Amino acid sequence: MTDEVLGAADALVSALGEGRLDDHCAAFAPDATFVFPATPERLASTADAADAAEA
Repeated sequence: MTDEVLGAADALVSALGEGRLDDHCAAFAPDATFVFPATPERLASTADAADAAEA
């Protein structure tokens, strides 16, 4: 892996671990889809993922 990829992965994991949901979601395209174990359906955007995480 390149340093750029490792840096991006580190920033993503750090944002999630530190509860910085806006920073975490900003790492993805707005139309990225998500599947969470506690959510019964696929989430169709970063906005939907943020709403689910805050619930």
